[in-house]
Amino acid sequence: MGDIITYKNAGAAGVYSQIKLDNGERILISIAQPGVQVYKLGFMGLIPTGTIWKPSDLRRMAVLFGNDIQSESSLLDAIIRKRVGCVSIDEVRTLLSESIDAPRNLE
Repeated sequence: MGDIITYKNAGAAGVYSQIKLDNGERILISIAQPGVQVYKLGFMGLIPTGTIWKPSDLRRMAVLFGNDIQSESSLLDAIIRKRVGCVSIDEVRTLLSESIDAPRNLE
């Protein structure tokens, strides 16, 4: 199920959480001025080495996370819950991308 290494849900610097997945890979969920992004971390979890997921449509993100996105901190928790059970970065990417890209009636 992975381990939460860091978790910060308030403050001017942004909202973020670093998670170590079951296979040892690390991701960083960041909610800051540019928006929501999930990064792959390298070099012992210290340096972002690529973007795993960045939502392009806020309406679809609302569908994905439902009522859990009333604030930045609850959005962080919703994303963490969504990746529960993912063993690898590929699984995280697939889970978040399929959910966002799946055809939905948003009207």
